[in-house]
Amino acid sequence: MPRSPTTITPPSDIDPKRLAMVAAATPNFLVMLDDAGRIEWVNPSFEEHTGYQLEEVRGCLPKEVLYGPDTDPETIKRINQKLHRAEIIEEDILHYTKAGQPYWVHTYCVPIGTEQGVAPGYIAIQNNISDRKNSERGLRIAASVFDRSHEAILITDQSNRILDVNPAFSRITGYSRQEVLGLNPAILSSGRHSGAYYRSMWRTIEKTDHWRGEIWNRRKNGEEFVELLSISRVHLEEPGQYYHVAAFSDITALKNHARELDRAANYDDLTGLPNRQLLEERLRTARSHADRQHRSVSVCYLDLDGFKGINDKWGQSAGDQTLRTLAERLTRALRSGDTVARIGGDEFVLLLQGDDNHEAVYQRILATVGDPVTVGDQNVSLTASLGITRYPEDGSDAEGLIRHADQAMYSAKEKGRNQYHLFDPGLDEHRRNRRNQLMEISRALENEEFELFSSPRSVSRIANFSVLRR
Repeated sequence: MPRSPTTITPPSDIDPKRLAMVAAATPNFLVMLDDAGRIEWVNPSFEEHTGYQLEEVRGCLPKEVLYGPDTDPETIKRINQKLHRAEIIEEDILHYTKAGQPYWVHTYCVPIGTEQGVAPGYIAIQNNISDRKNSERGLRIAASVFDRSHEAILITDQSNRILDVNPAFSRITGYSRQEVLGLNPAILSSGRHSGAYYRSMWRTIEKTDHWRGEIWNRRKNGEEFVELLSISRVHLEEPGQYYHVAAFSDITALKNHARELDRAANYDDLTGLPNRQLLEERLRTARSHADRQHRSVSVCYLDLDGFKGINDKWGQSAGDQTLRTLAERLTRALRSGDTVARIGGDEFVLLLQGDDNHEAVYQRILATVGDPVTVGDQNVSLTASLGITRYPEDGSDAEGLIRHADQAMYSAKEKGRNQYHLFDPGLDEHRRNRRNQLMEISRALENEEFELFSSPRSVSRIANFSVLRR
């Protein structure tokens, strides 16, 4: 119930000076208004906080000095109505200092007048409640973020029991809030991660109060999903008291999309084998590994002999199926550390690491291709030509190694079907030097860079040679 203004009756036995000292000492803001609602007096606390001196505000309406752009019009309207009816006012309202800084006050204003033996007016007592309002606002924002966040959020206690989860948690995991309260988040575990993984995670939290990473979890329906998880340890003011706040996003779709992009960029659509880009990357890695281990790498360029006839006779779909079959066979024929890549058409490149019996390996590759393949309703036997270069004997980069293996493959074709040929770096260098010399001679002839020199002895020899011929 509103307090009656008749309760404000100053005691007659107290010195007015002492009452004035109370008004000066209180941290509350005291404002006296006349019956028109204009300011008559303010206490020092009001002056100190607002920056207004009494002389600046005396005779002003509160709205002329204290209200600002964000002061609630409905609150102002209620205050004015109660002032007009000489009723008690109790409101929270936003005021502004002289410098324009906003602050919240709780205003309690009572009318005074003839019943108290004074001129009609009002006494307003104001408490600065900005901290409380800001806290309430922060809590409202936090609650709104918690409820509306697209990230799942869960809060656990020191024993890692779930205290609360937001709607996004239920949407992502399929568990309702009531189903998980009091449980351990381990109910989501997919079983993919070892105990050592989780122990490492908690050691990081113990040390830094934070951990961030990717984890595979499981929804209520059993479906696995990958999440980007962030866990923070939030300490309270009481020593040793804290909570855990975990937030995660379901990034399964992003991971799948990334895999699709990687596959499109690095793998052959038809066979699923690595393409040239991934082959060169693996070849660069293999070269570095061979250097460290003092071992060798073989690069084998394989081209099917007469493959065009399959497409012409049985159609492209039969040819595609044949290529897929050969891709599977070649992959099975090699070790797990080796690579089979398709770089176009009926051409494959095999990357072999190690110092095994190379001739036997090359023959096994050709024999794998030679096994009959079912095409349509017939079994067809194919052959291949295989060109080979070896690192570090051939010290070229990845692109150069593939190119040299390709050159050796054409030499194998010249030998006849079902053959292999080794690239000779020394012979290749000799041929390159000779080719460069011929190109230089040709260019010099075109540019008339040659000069003819002769000597008397040379002329005499030519003349004698002519006489003898006669």
